[in-house]
Amino acid sequence: RIEAVVMSGSWVYTSNGADGVHIIDFSVPTNPVHRQTLDTPGHASDLVVDGSLLLIADGVTGVRSVDITDPLNPVALGQLVTGGSARAITKNGAMVYLADWFEGLVVVDISNPSAPVRLGSALEAGFGNDVILHGDSVWVPTEDGRCYLVDVTSPSAPTVSGGFITGAEVRQAQLQGNVLYLAAEKAGVMIYDVGSPTNPVSTATITSAGSANGLYTEAGLLLVADGAGGLRLFDANTRTLLAAVSSANRAVRSALQDNHLFLASGETGLRVYSLSNPALPSLVGSVASMGNARDVAVAGSLAVVADGDGRVHVIQVTNPSSPVYLGQWLAPDATPIHHARLVENRALVAGFTQLWLLDVSN
Repeated sequence: RIEAVVMSGSWVYTSNGADGVHIIDFSVPTNPVHRQTLDTPGHASDLVVDGSLLLIADGVTGVRSVDITDPLNPVALGQLVTGGSARAITKNGAMVYLADWFEGLVVVDISNPSAPVRLGSALEAGFGNDVILHGDSVWVPTEDGRCYLVDVTSPSAPTVSGGFITGAEVRQAQLQGNVLYLAAEKAGVMIYDVGSPTNPVSTATITSAGSANGLYTEAGLLLVADGAGGLRLFDANTRTLLAAVSSANRAVRSALQDNHLFLASGETGLRVYSLSNPALPSLVGSVASMGNARDVAVAGSLAVVADGDGRVHVIQVTNPSSPVYLGQWLAPDATPIHHARLVENRALVAGFTQLWLLDVSN
């Protein structure tokens, strides 16, 4: 299945676990073409593209670097085996940070991609599922219910300088300024003030009414897609609950535009709420003719909804109170669609193992 995706120009790169990295040509949006498969020897779980350099977190084979100056002819440059299992990767300048299950947070000098050099590691930060940069430090939320802060000021000697116990597997994390938000399923949403990173302060733990699957912050609001608990709205500054909006089923993903919230609400389809008064959000529109709305993206007058029953729905939202259903696209073999992105009249949608770029201009 697709575990991570990056788009660079007209090229899309996906990490597909045991199936390596796929390189897809989207130069002709109506006819995307799979050009290459990099059959990496490990488990490609995450990737980063920086200019002509592709970096892959490849499980037990560590980090691999590839020259993609010509994506049609990718050239393997170098590899560094960490000794553990690299699960997540991020890059800052010449430094690469790996979340490795058994070696902790690993720092790699990638200034010479043909010969990456391991500089140091913080073994304590093991079982990491993500790496989030924060100044001269990195946050590492882990599989075993912890979130470590690793000081990387000295790349050769990264040191766990703080952190906290989450007691849960985090589904989604977001750092907004000095506030770290963690969506942790049944454990709810954990909110930390990390203005002093070595002394994180728990400012709120929001009990889930269902399962905190995702979150999003914008315009002073914190929106939590809380599964069967619907959508829950909080003031992102005071962190107080403003309202709980029942989705009549379950809230999965949401999008904001012009003071309106668009909610992918599972079996009840798309629901549109006015946030003119955030404390009293009101349902102003809906489209129910869907099987299992999993994600929604909005741009201008259009919205696209990813449907778990294998369809992509296109909806006109010029007037959010009266959304107009325009049409649908059925994926080959009714492949379930779980994610959607929309840029102008192009929709990028993803199933478990495939991506499609759709022209939704007509």
